[in-house]
Amino acid sequence: DVYKRQALKSFVELAGVDDITGHEDNNRGALELKGPDTNPGQRNLKGTLVTKVLNLLKKLLDHLAASRKNLEEHEIQAAYDYANFKAQSELENVTLRADHERKSAYLAKLEIDLEVARENEDRTLVIRDDAQINLDSAVEDLEIKRQFYAQELARITEDLAVMEEVINIFQSR
Repeated sequence: DVYKRQALKSFVELAGVDDITGHEDNNRGALELKGPDTNPGQRNLKGTLVTKVLNLLKKLLDHLAASRKNLEEHEIQAAYDYANFKAQSELENVTLRADHERKSAYLAKLEIDLEVARENEDRTLVIRDDAQINLDSAVEDLEIKRQFYAQELARITEDLAVMEEVINIFQSR
């Protein structure tokens, strides 16, 4: 305490101030205070110091007991909630694993189906190419036959015209 006073005194001397508070009075001290009976929020100042300390300790013990009981209840509830969460998590994990296995099997099936589809596509393309070659050959063959037919038709038509002329000449003689 002596050291604090000496340090404060040397600080005030260094600062060169006479008043260390540095504030003006706001006249709050002039206000009239209510007595202990008029304000129920004030402490009860009746009784001896030992009684007051014992009452305060009793209130503290009661508060600690209530806090302990509350803590135990909340700890039990937290443990129950954690166990519930853990059980639901395990159930969800089982469901997710089953779903993953099902989707993995479906993916494997799709991969096989894709491979089969690609093989079918390759075979279909070969068949289509063969069919296109056959079609082109048939069209070419038909074109040759059409041209031959047109030539033969023209020749027969000419022959018929000549035969008709010959017939007309024989009939006219």
